[in-house]
Amino acid sequence: LRRSLTKEKGMITTMAYIKFAERASSYKYKDETTYKDLLRYCSNPEKSVAAGTFHLKSLATAAAEMQYTAQQFHKDYGTRIQHIIIAFAKKETPTLSMVQFIADACGRFFADRYQVVYCIHWEPNPHIHMIVNRVSFVDGKKYPDRFSDRQEFWLHVRYVLNGYGIFLYK
Repeated sequence: LRRSLTKEKGMITTMAYIKFAERASSYKYKDETTYKDLLRYCSNPEKSVAAGTFHLKSLATAAAEMQYTAQQFHKDYGTRIQHIIIAFAKKETPTLSMVQFIADACGRFFADRYQVVYCIHWEPNPHIHMIVNRVSFVDGKKYPDRFSDRQEFWLHVRYVLNGYGIFLYK
């Protein structure tokens, strides 16, 4: 985590960063237990202080619903989820309600086509886990995950965070 406070004209700027988790360990996101395993980890009540979903009935049924969407469109293979982490330095942390608003606004970026779950963890530093089903519930097309797609999401997150006075480290 890049922890730094920047003083500009007497203001302290809070810093955050984004990590696209599946690049480093893509093998974890390709088997039939991917949805269940990752959602179990992210929504673990010992770690998660808040959660939200888009186009899912509940957090408890999210893994089965995501799997069903992939199977319905015969796309239950390859990389199944997009796992994104948005993290904040602990001593610079916004409030929990602010982090919830940020998670909700960032999740809406994908919500017009994809099922999304976000879970907020507070330790070791505050961060949001965003799990996106890569198979669209609209037409079954897989999220392409090109560099330009990541840039577009990064810009969206930067816009959201700037509204809270948070600088997104690149």
